[in-house]
Amino acid sequence: MTDNALKISSDPQSVHKYLELNSDAILNSIADGVVVLGLNHRILFINRAAKEILGKVGAEDFFKSGKCSEIIGHTGCSFDCLINRTIKSREHLYNYEVTLERGDKLLTLSINTSLLKDESGSIIGGIEIFRDVSLIKELKDEIKGKYSFNNIVGKNYRMHEVYELLKEVAPTRATVLIEGETGTGKELIANAIHHNSPRAEGPFIKVNCAALSEGLLESELFGHVKGAFTGAINDRAGRFELAGGGTLFLDEVGDTLRIHK
Repeated sequence: MTDNALKISSDPQSVHKYLELNSDAILNSIADGVVVLGLNHRILFINRAAKEILGKVGAEDFFKSGKCSEIIGHTGCSFDCLINRTIKSREHLYNYEVTLERGDKLLTLSINTSLLKDESGSIIGGIEIFRDVSLIKELKDEIKGKYSFNNIVGKNYRMHEVYELLKEVAPTRATVLIEGETGTGKELIANAIHHNSPRAEGPFIKVNCAALSEGLLESELFGHVKGAFTGAINDRAGRFELAGGGTLFLDEVGDTLRIHK
C-alpha cells in the first residue's frame, strides 16, 4: 500500500470526496437497478443494471426525453407512483412487487424506495432501486403448484372427496390427522395443506416419530437448555418452536403413541 493510499484511508473527508468522485462507477457496478428522480419526475441518473432490466441499454437520449412513468412504466408507475407515496409518507418502501412489460415478457420487479435530500435536509427527489425477481416468483409458483390439490394424482371419487375436504381444512388452524399406510402420500397431503394455508410463508417442519426413542421424544419436540442432561452441550429449540408460524408434520405419530402405552 502506498503512502498516498494510507493518507486517504485515514482521512474521512478524503474518503468521502473519492466516494463522490466514483459514485457513478460504484452504482454501475451493482446488479440492482438504480434510478434517481427529481421532484419533476425527470430522471437525474440511471445505472447500467436498470437499463439492462428495462431493456434499454445504449438508449441514452431515451432516458432524457420524458417523465419516469413514460420511460420506466411498471405497474407502480401506472397505478400509484411509488416515489410520490414515499415523499408524502416519508416512509421508504421495501420489497414492493410490481410487474413490467418488456417486449413479450412480463417481469416481476422487487422495489425499494428512498428520499433524495439536499444538504439542508430538504427533499429534492427520490431514489428507486429494483431487481428482477421473475425467476424467483416462477419457482415459488412452481412449488405451490406442485403441492396444489389438483396435482395430487387420483381420479377415484373418494380422492375427490379428499380434495374437497382439504380445501375446507387448509384455511383453518385445526389440527389434522392424516391416516394411511406407509407410502400412500401422507406427507404430500400435509405439504398441500401447508402450501394452501395462511401459514404457507412459514416453515414446514417434519418429525419422523418412528425414529425417536422415548428418551429423545421430549427433547426433540420441546427443546432443551444447555446442561439439561448428559450430552446437552448447547441450548436447542424444539420442533414446536421451529414450526412457529408454519406447520408441524408428525410423521408416523402412531409409533409415538405406542411408546407411551
